[in-house]
Amino acid sequence: MFITRINPFLQLCRFHRPIGIWLLMIPCWWGLALVGAPSISDFVLFFVGASSMRAAGCVLNDLVDQEFDKAVERTQSRPLVTGAVTRNQAILCFFCLCFVGLGVFYFLAFKAKIAALFAFCLLLIYPWMKRITHWPQLILGFAFNSGVLIAWAHGDGSFYTFLPWFFFGVGILWTLIYDTIYAFQDIQDDLKIGVKSTAILFQKSPKSLLYVCLILMAILLIGAGIIQGWSILYFILIGFAFVCEFYLLRSWDPTCSLSSLKCFKANQWVGWIVFLALLIKSF
Repeated sequence: MFITRINPFLQLCRFHRPIGIWLLMIPCWWGLALVGAPSISDFVLFFVGASSMRAAGCVLNDLVDQEFDKAVERTQSRPLVTGAVTRNQAILCFFCLCFVGLGVFYFLAFKAKIAALFAFCLLLIYPWMKRITHWPQLILGFAFNSGVLIAWAHGDGSFYTFLPWFFFGVGILWTLIYDTIYAFQDIQDDLKIGVKSTAILFQKSPKSLLYVCLILMAILLIGAGIIQGWSILYFILIGFAFVCEFYLLRSWDPTCSLSSLKCFKANQWVGWIVFLALLIKSF
């Protein structure tokens, strides 16, 4: 009985689809690995923060897009659309998740709290971006990858150095790749209802932006390694990440929703490989 009652809220928060948690958490863990020798407690702290804030973002997005979701085939079964969760219940859920996030915020270092406030503001404005710009994926990139800066600052890293900004940039480019792919699932419905996205902007040349992003990612990742004098193992893994992303883009069929979903989900492994490269960068 309890599971039946709570299930719509789990779906509202997308806890049944944890890919979003990993995509938000991985840049945080990049930041921790950049600082060096992070503690297990820090990894757990940012896992909890990513889980709660991703869920809060999903709830807010559904509240803002409830009418749009009714018109998109993929989202017509969401709890707010079907009435399984009321708007008041969703609002209460959002504030509960923010309260959990506030607990994580309490344990952050002072500089990290400043970066976290910036990230939270992005979370609040992102749901409206698809109404006013074809680049909501870029705004999502800033929001999802602020974790690099938060984790770096939490580890007492200085913002007056290129390193965290390089990986912030890598994360933004990576998000442009995977979220543009994700947006191709709904491109026909989005065109009908007037929602904007990079998928719509680049629909005649679906992969051009993504290949440019991949090349820029490689430049930043390799450049960071050269400047810092990191080990050959770092460069081997970065090369492997590049090959994996290139293979995903080559095999992706923009006209097939299932292919877009599979490619989107598989992108997490590129992030995990970069994380592993950062862990062993000094070996």
